[in-house]
Amino acid sequence: MSPLARTLLLVATALAAAATPALAQTRQLAEPAQTAPEATGTCGQPLAATHVLRQPLDRVAAEPFEATLRFHGPAWLEFTLAETARTVLRTEARGEDDPVLLLFDRGGAIISDDDGGGNVDALVDMSLAAGTYCAQVRLFGSGIVPEAVVPVLLATGAEAEALAVVAAGSGDAPACADPALTTDAGPVAPGMGELALSLMLAPSSHSDVSFTTGETMELEFGARSTEFDTQLTLFGPGGELASDDDGAGGTDSRIVTSLEPGQYCLRVTSYDGDGGPFDLRLSDEPTTPAGTFCADPTITADFPAEVAPGMGTIAADGTIGAGGASDWRLRVLTTALYQIDARSDALDTMIELRDAADSYVDGNDDGPDGLNSRLVRELAAGDYCLRVTGYGGATGAFSLVLTDSPGDTPPATADACADPTMTEPLGRLVGPGLGILKVPGTLAPGARQDWTLSVEGAVTVQFDAASADFDTVLELWHAGGGRLAESDDDPDAGGTNSRLVEALAPGDYCLSLRSWDDSGTGAYEVALTEQDPATLRRAAIEAGEMIPEAGSGVDVEALGTLATTLQTQRLSQTRTKWLAFEVGEPGLVQVIASSLVGDFTLRLYDGAGVRLGESRSAGMPRTAALYREMPAGRFVVAMTADPGAAGRLDLRQVTLTRFVRP
Repeated sequence: MSPLARTLLLVATALAAAATPALAQTRQLAEPAQTAPEATGTCGQPLAATHVLRQPLDRVAAEPFEATLRFHGPAWLEFTLAETARTVLRTEARGEDDPVLLLFDRGGAIISDDDGGGNVDALVDMSLAAGTYCAQVRLFGSGIVPEAVVPVLLATGAEAEALAVVAAGSGDAPACADPALTTDAGPVAPGMGELALSLMLAPSSHSDVSFTTGETMELEFGARSTEFDTQLTLFGPGGELASDDDGAGGTDSRIVTSLEPGQYCLRVTSYDGDGGPFDLRLSDEPTTPAGTFCADPTITADFPAEVAPGMGTIAADGTIGAGGASDWRLRVLTTALYQIDARSDALDTMIELRDAADSYVDGNDDGPDGLNSRLVRELAAGDYCLRVTGYGGATGAFSLVLTDSPGDTPPATADACADPTMTEPLGRLVGPGLGILKVPGTLAPGARQDWTLSVEGAVTVQFDAASADFDTVLELWHAGGGRLAESDDDPDAGGTNSRLVEALAPGDYCLSLRSWDDSGTGAYEVALTEQDPATLRRAAIEAGEMIPEAGSGVDVEALGTLATTLQTQRLSQTRTKWLAFEVGEPGLVQVIASSLVGDFTLRLYDGAGVRLGESRSAGMPRTAALYREMPAGRFVVAMTADPGAAGRLDLRQVTLTRFVRP
């Protein structure tokens, strides 16, 4: 039996022996809350993941609470105190699990602890007033683990003292005992305002600050560093009182607590043993936590899609700037299991998820893919905020990927435009004035075609990939890694073609084309279209969706006046073949178009550009027909090849017939 297990056994024995006779046979178990999944508890936590002590903790001793964490999601224990009492909660880790405890009241987080219980166990030890509290139990980090069980012991009063004992050898050096590592901040008192200290932490060491209080007061402590992940621990006359790792957002720490008169020591350590300069703040005016998520509109954005089963994989691009974070509002429509990835080649990403009440849900630093971050957990329907930060305060670009199929996120992006055998330069700088650029080619079986492109000025571009031979998949990446967007079958691009519309900042990118099942082969055409009025008009004319204006330079074959029959068989390599004809007298007009190679769309316009009819080709040879009662005037016909077939429809024929009533 481990020393910690022996300690817990002694604690359990002491709890039973110290119970009053009336309560000795009345130990209570935490009962699962029976409620709908979307209901919330007293502290705002989801009741579906909550166990409740039905009697006050200081009136009836509690059995150890078995916190069952599914997919590393948190579990909650709600309890009450009838009177002010010293309260201790402590975890017993199993295997490689690293438990974390957070304690909430009706107003928000009070205290959290990671490893204060020795080794990887968490310990919360503080004096709590009468009221209702909620303890959140979670595991540090995240992963695809179906279930983990973390025992939690809790006690009040004299029993709490025994439960708070940390086994010999599992703690740190005595607080403020080494003068070389201790800074004396002197006395603090109500009205002090803010005391700011700039200090240095040596690697694998600690930095202590001693201070005294002469009267009861509430204090806020904060530690911030761009060099290491700070951890704060507060010690009082009775030992450790509170600790925090990342309670101020990112890797910064924050403790807010009420102190009685006495001598105290505040210790700063590094989570991973690094060192460097840090700033320490003591204040009697607690602020809104810097970690309040999605509150700053300058760093907050909406994720581009609502989250629900069937969403597939959706990516968004972000940047961590001088604000030190990037917040994303997520709306989950249906309770289900989801996976969230933050990927970057520029920084070590960290992610933290909060619910609508700004309560911690889950977080991760380094997932299974190196320094990238991953969360896999069941999310209840509702609103969330996801914060992406860089380890050590790093800034830079990243990609955020959400999927309803855990494990199916795209692979690492290092191979985008990395293979010279299937990578070519686009051949033209991209920026304002790009217009329309078309890149035809042929894809071999199992191959992929990448293009490097340089953006010289901010521009919005539509990327289209079309093929009559295979199902296209189009992806856009940062040149250094990080996928911006992906398109498989875009309904506006037609059939199995792909389309992306992206606002691009200056920089280098990689455009990648492949077939859906990696085995397709054949001809394709990739087109880049600048999203400005002149280019969009030109693209609409090429697509047969807008008639050419006079002087536009577009070839419109004039067939003359339709008396009975007109026909053209002129060869055309353009995507849309344009014809114009005149009708001298009203009558029924038939337009029949056919092609030996490739599907097409037939459209009929009046002289003002109003579309009078549209027909899709069918059969073999491919044929489309329109019938309209036509007044006298000028009319225009467009015969437009499907994307990917332009240039192959040389043999295209249009026949116009006017039926004259006797």
